Amino acid sequence: FSLSLELANLAHLFPVRAGIAYTTESIITWARELKRTGSDFLVEEDLAVVFGRARIVPLLENHFRDVVKISSFVPLSGDSEIVLDAGPGPTLRRALKDARYMATVIQLSFLAWMHEETTLAAALTESMLTRYDQRVQNATSDPDYEGILGTLRACISQTSQFPWEMLMSLVESKFPKSVAWFHIIGSPLKILSPNLLLGAMDYLYLVQSLPEDRIIVVDNQMGLVPIVVWGYCILGLTVLVKGSPDGDVAFGREEGPQIIINWSREWEMHMWSWEAKNTSVPVISLLDGDMEVLLSTKPDDSETVEIEGQEIHRLEGYGTTFLRGLFNMDSIIADDHPIYAESVQHLIAFAIVMLKSTRRVPFPGVSDPRKQPEVPEQCYMKVENIRLIASSEALFSGITFDKKEINGYVEKLTGIELGNLPLPPTIRSHLDNGGKKDKRYNNHGVDGSLKILASMIITFA
Repeated sequence: FSLSLELANLAHLFPVRAGIAYTTESIITWARELKRTGSDFLVEEDLAVVFGRARIVPLLENHFRDVVKISSFVPLSGDSEIVLDAGPGPTLRRALKDARYMATVIQLSFLAWMHEETTLAAALTESMLTRYDQRVQNATSDPDYEGILGTLRACISQTSQFPWEMLMSLVESKFPKSVAWFHIIGSPLKILSPNLLLGAMDYLYLVQSLPEDRIIVVDNQMGLVPIVVWGYCILGLTVLVKGSPDGDVAFGREEGPQIIINWSREWEMHMWSWEAKNTSVPVISLLDGDMEVLLSTKPDDSETVEIEGQEIHRLEGYGTTFLRGLFNMDSIIADDHPIYAESVQHLIAFAIVMLKSTRRVPFPGVSDPRKQPEVPEQCYMKVENIRLIASSEALFSGITFDKKEINGYVEKLTGIELGNLPLPPTIRSHLDNGGKKDKRYNNHGVDGSLKILASMIITFA
């Protein structure tokens, strides 16, 4: 049984490409506009052959259209000449007129939102080559990596207003007993493996075309979040996650699910020891109505591409999400636990102490200190503490911290080498309970992560 034969049997169900008349001049103008955004006319067509077959849930598509069609121009700061431009470019403008391209843009926007773009582009390139080798109808023989990467970047930049994080949160909320899984930074539950991506590219469409006679089964929970959002929220397929710590979790009707994800209790449960080579990457299979396996896409031991997770997050609340991921690696920490407030207070104090030995200058820095121009002291730009507080309130939205406690932390940290700062009591206790005895900053793990957050507070102040 082959994928090409399975798809050929459904040829009569394939959407007919809309015939659109363009003048030579309009095509050239359009191609030039696409090129300026980094996308490519032929690459977009190749991707539409795969993703344009899908039928998007009408409610989601309408909401997507309403959100992304609005252009916005926001200055980077009050008097800045740099403006953040969001809204339709040539890729999105075409999608707004053509349902086939809209289906493509919606799916690529989501995939690029959840995954690091260069590794996703590499995996899409390999998947398209594999489909050609399997003689899938209309598969391209020479997918262009650079063109696919450019198209992904165009999709995500032109659709950045759409709140994909809301759908991801909807999925995660169904698994309260497994919250630590989802809070892990780089959680494998949020990343598609290359074989999952390859299988989903055709299996999802086949199930949508024969909803009563085709079923997808995934044999463990890796990639759970993108599969559920893609299958259920975007394409309207019913999903059942079987055997999770929260029991069987259904998205849509529980009877007759079209996608089944089996939660494996034996699967690796610890982020620090998790590596792609020792993790059980799932097999994704296409079954018929009698639960007989028709097709399976297994992980390839010789696979050189590994998709990395890199979900995009709005600035507001980014630090909150970061901290929750950091402290939920070994156990579940309640959202109102004092470790969060104390961490933010400590971070603001750390930023204040850092600024005592650094200066912000009114032009970009030079990477080589020997070439750094001398800046008169009167040209230094001082960052007021109130701006650090405002930056922290945005980054750590949802965490209530006591501004009065910050001065006490500043006094404790002043005079100590920045590379050897002590951790706050709640964090030390958390690490001790988790079996980690190192209570000093060493540029790894918790300590290094907190330094990154402190630097972010300063950057956005």
